[in-house]
Amino acid sequence: MRKKILIFALSAIIVIAAFAGGCAEGQTEEAVTSVTDDAGLTYTLFSVKGSPQGDYSYVKVTAYSGKEDSGNTIVKVTVPSEVTIDGTVHKVNVVGSLVFYEKNVSEVEISEGVEQIESFAFGYCGATTVTLPSTIKKIGEYAFINCNSLRKINLNATIPPEIGGYVFMFYREDHNVYEVNSILQIKVPKSAYDAYKSAWSEYEKIIVK
Repeated sequence: MRKKILIFALSAIIVIAAFAGGCAEGQTEEAVTSVTDDAGLTYTLFSVKGSPQGDYSYVKVTAYSGKEDSGNTIVKVTVPSEVTIDGTVHKVNVVGSLVFYEKNVSEVEISEGVEQIESFAFGYCGATTVTLPSTIKKIGEYAFINCNSLRKINLNATIPPEIGGYVFMFYREDHNVYEVNSILQIKVPKSAYDAYKSAWSEYEKIIVK
């Protein structure tokens, strides 16, 4: 029941975000085209018009339909820094909501250049290790919620990314509360250790260098 409530909540959040889009007045955003690579990662090219910074486009990973760990294999997924769409090479900017939700993959590595992980991107994911690039700037709320198999996150950013609520939490049914995932280690650059402990004080006990 609790999981159904959570899924309903995240669906509502995603729908609201889709309509709000964080767009300024007069700004529009639309999906132009999508492509799926051999690994099962789907990339969507978005066009943004009327922004204060001018018109631009960006690429978001929007789904994963590739191999999963059946219990006796190791499945490592790498989100690349670039993808070719309709003959043009684009940088990959965002890992979208629900991409690895409930996916039984073993390891996920996000390549340099990706700047954002959206809400619930890894919710209930079976991965044990996730590596995030030095370019990551934002991790959305609930991004790693209830990842009970997750043991290590390798964070290469020297400036702590902005994070939302419940990012590294799991739900304890016996206590009816959300708690920090104590079996998880968040490995950060030595030079940024103190900065992370300060910026991410809620998770300071699981931050290591």
